[in-house]
Amino acid sequence: QTADPYSCIACQKDEWARNGSTSCTKRSIEYLHSDASLAIFLMFQASSIILISMAILVLFLCKNDTPVVKSAGGRLCFFMLCCLSMSSISVFLYIGKPTEAICTLRNSVFVVFYVACLSCLAVRSFQIVCIFKMAAKLPKAYDFWVKHGGQWITIITTTVIMLFLCILWIAIEGP
Repeated sequence: QTADPYSCIACQKDEWARNGSTSCTKRSIEYLHSDASLAIFLMFQASSIILISMAILVLFLCKNDTPVVKSAGGRLCFFMLCCLSMSSISVFLYIGKPTEAICTLRNSVFVVFYVACLSCLAVRSFQIVCIFKMAAKLPKAYDFWVKHGGQWITIITTTVIMLFLCILWIAIEGP
C-alpha cells in the first residue's frame, strides 16, 4: 500500500490492483470443481458426444465401402468425427484446478480441433453446392478442385492458420 496516490508500486505475482487503486489485493483462484453440478453436466454431455462420435466412426469404418458412407464424405467424415471427439475431450481440461500447462493448452486444443471440424463442415457444404452449381457452370474449376484435393488443402490451411494464431497468442499474451 502506498500513501501517495501518484506513485505506483508493483504488485506481487499473486496480487493485483484496480486502476487508480493505492493497494494490492491477493488474487483469488476460481475454477470449476469436478463435483459441481455444472461440471458433471458438462462432463456427461462431452462424454455423450465422444461416445456417439466414436460409435458412428466405428460403424462407418465397418461399412466403409457402402454408398451411405461414401456420400457422407468418407475419409472427410472420419476426420470430422475425430476432430469433434477431440474438441469434446478438451472440455475435461476446463474442469478442476488448472495447472499452468493446462491453462495454456486448453483453449488452443479446443479451438484447433473445433476449427478443423467446422472446416470439414464448410468444405462438405461447399462440395454439395459444387455438385449442383459449380460442376455444371465451371467444369474446369470443379475438376481442379477434385483433382488437386481442394477439400484437404482447405481444411489443412484453416487448421494450420488457427494453430499458428494459437501459438502466436500463447507467445505474446498467454492465458
